[in-house]
Amino acid sequence: MGKFKDFMGGTGAGLLNEASKNLAKNNMEITYIPRDEIYKNPKNEYSISDIENLADFIYVMGLREPLGVKPEGSGYKLIEGERRLTAIDKLIADGKWEGDIPCIIREKELKVNLDILSDEEKEILEIAGTNAGQRKYSEADYLFEVEKLEPIYKKLKASGIGEFTYESDTGEKITQSLTGKKSRELLAERLNVSPAQVGKISKVANSGTEELKEAVKDGTANIAVAAEIAAMEKEDQKRLIEQHQKENGKAISKKDVEAFKNGKSLESNTYTYILDDKEFMKLTKKIRKLLKSEPKTMGQEEYMDVLKKIRSLEKLFS
Repeated sequence: MGKFKDFMGGTGAGLLNEASKNLAKNNMEITYIPRDEIYKNPKNEYSISDIENLADFIYVMGLREPLGVKPEGSGYKLIEGERRLTAIDKLIADGKWEGDIPCIIREKELKVNLDILSDEEKEILEIAGTNAGQRKYSEADYLFEVEKLEPIYKKLKASGIGEFTYESDTGEKITQSLTGKKSRELLAERLNVSPAQVGKISKVANSGTEELKEAVKDGTANIAVAAEIAAMEKEDQKRLIEQHQKENGKAISKKDVEAFKNGKSLESNTYTYILDDKEFMKLTKKIRKLLKSEPKTMGQEEYMDVLKKIRSLEKLFS
């Protein structure tokens, strides 16, 4: 049986036992599982923060809620309690946790029972359900939910599904009605933000490059700034992120975005422009179009003047 090292007269273990009694009332049996038999769910992309404080709390007060796991292969896949498990890992590394980990083994069947969805989509809804109301969302969490849930909501609505029910990690059944609401409104309702904010998040999710999404996840760009960047061409998005990484370790601001759009260096405030083959083709598009539709006849002096300008460009780029 898993246990805490003695601390403050076994306070942690006492609270764990109290949690066990409450779970028993709901016919939930606690099973103690070795750490090396539990693995995290790679589909769970929620941010993990403030682990040190949570680890200290668990060490002093005990684990008030067991982890939720599902049998899979030769072990158990974590479906509820990623922050708690990460905190326990820290306690194990610090020599403050001994033995197995208290878990509730969930049924193999997914709790979201909608035939129209694939198992992967059901699992995404299940992960989102267990996190609903249980954490303070980061910008990365908002992005993760909109990116994963928006296509699922659209699929459900297109299939005529009026509502669906999922469970939180406390076993509470939560029903969300889909009738008469747009996907953006449903996401706003779920995330407790405005539809306009969901629109910005959706812009990043659907039009942002992977580099931009990583910038949101690591805190380099907030959603408002990222939405402005996502409106740019993908190559420009990559260039802005790359330029920022080289010049500035701070978060990207709206002023930085405006400076980039105006050809300004993010760091020095001096105007700099990048001219590559693609940009050169854009700049000369009108000239090439005119020559293609009607070749220009010119005298020697005029031709030599054009040639001189071309040679000047060649010299500039060499």
